[in-house]
Amino acid sequence: DFFESAQVGYDFKAWGTRASSIKLMFWHSDSVLTENLSEVKGISLTGEQEIDWADLRVFARIAMSNGGSTVVDRFASCGVGWKIREDGMLGAAIGMGRGSTPGRPVQSVFETFYRWHPRKGIRITPEIQVLAGEGYIGTPGVRLLFGLRAGIDF
Repeated sequence: DFFESAQVGYDFKAWGTRASSIKLMFWHSDSVLTENLSEVKGISLTGEQEIDWADLRVFARIAMSNGGSTVVDRFASCGVGWKIREDGMLGAAIGMGRGSTPGRPVQSVFETFYRWHPRKGIRITPEIQVLAGEGYIGTPGVRLLFGLRAGIDF
């Protein structure tokens, strides 16, 4: 399974000096032959807003896909992040999606992460997710996932 994405964004100041951003991402994932799942394409829109007190940021995201190898075809999430060092942020988010399988089971997620900026334009984000719903194996349950994301701004 190969996943690729492209994201464009715009950073601006809202309400005077508060940092804001909006990001649009397009993505594609190959089919998963062992699970008999077709390739999938998707799009997501994310907005982020800085709050003046306590180095706090809030965000909201909506996403859609054409099903295929994704567990959900519609998804919404929101969360909060706290700047805890000059180069890091600790955050938490919740989300819910409509399943892409027959019957459209609801999937939900709770995520916590730490986003580290070791250098300007580079992000490393370890994360822990708790997923609830049917997922790939087709039976209800709760799953614990660990992940690592990396990003480069240019």
